[in-house]
Amino acid sequence: MGLPINIVLVDNCGFGCIQRLQKFGNGIEQFGNLQQHGVDFVQNAKSLGVEIVVKTTTDKLKDTLFEHVTPANKQKCKVFLVETDPDISSPGYSWWDVAPPGVSSEPSIVAARKNYHQKVSSIRAKL
Repeated sequence: MGLPINIVLVDNCGFGCIQRLQKFGNGIEQFGNLQQHGVDFVQNAKSLGVEIVVKTTTDKLKDTLFEHVTPANKQKCKVFLVETDPDISSPGYSWWDVAPPGVSSEPSIVAARKNYHQKVSSIRAKL
């Protein structure tokens, strides 16, 4: 169709949000969520015909967009790759209702399940 698109691609090394759920909420030992060698998103985008690929950070994203999304290159497809820390969440607060296992001999999982029940009770009381 010949229509250009601008893509902001956030790279948190795989599945950073799932990593945080395991690490900070469920008492489960983390496994298999972060990619050790990563994906070469720059080469991947170029192989798909993207003409402009820019690596940036969350702090510099706004300036990077203003620099590269211009009338001169408005007909070009662009990818802005934002590399982030997989252990840091977006600002604000949210809580996913992902329960730890109900039966376990692992003390960390038993404690996480108890904490889960306290959170659920607190949230339901507000509804």
